[in-house]
Amino acid sequence: MEIGAVSPCGEETEEAYNGCFLEFIKRLVLINKNEKLFPKQCRTCGTSFPSLADYLCATVPKAHSWQDCEEVMGKPFTMLYRHCTCGNTLVLTLTEETFPMLRELWSMLRNEAEKNGRPLDQVVGEFSEQCDNYMFNHIFDCESQLPCGHSQDLQHNK
Repeated sequence: MEIGAVSPCGEETEEAYNGCFLEFIKRLVLINKNEKLFPKQCRTCGTSFPSLADYLCATVPKAHSWQDCEEVMGKPFTMLYRHCTCGNTLVLTLTEETFPMLRELWSMLRNEAEKNGRPLDQVVGEFSEQCDNYMFNHIFDCESQLPCGHSQDLQHNK
């Protein structure tokens, strides 16, 4: 199976993911319903995202989805840019307080890029895609699973 490939529910194995990525993806699952981050609401259409899994699955990543802002902020700080289905750009901020391994995540991503002779943004894009796939395939209940962007759990508050 190709790395990051999505299989029918229940058939996907951990071999579908880059092993370096998987350690951090599993740790991101631990912040799935962090009360400091969620629920997150789109200010344009009112869609509410009750968890990280909902946020990742019901939105579309921007070209530079994950952005390391540690150099600017002077501490581990990441901005996660996504597009709501209404077209509005949403930003989720991760800090050491909400994701203690943030600095290690970016170190791993830089090492992967260097080791494989690839641009960092390409490695970050692959990580983002695998994170989305993992959340969709492992966090959502198989029976209620709908294609990304169509989660039954989302509430429109128009």
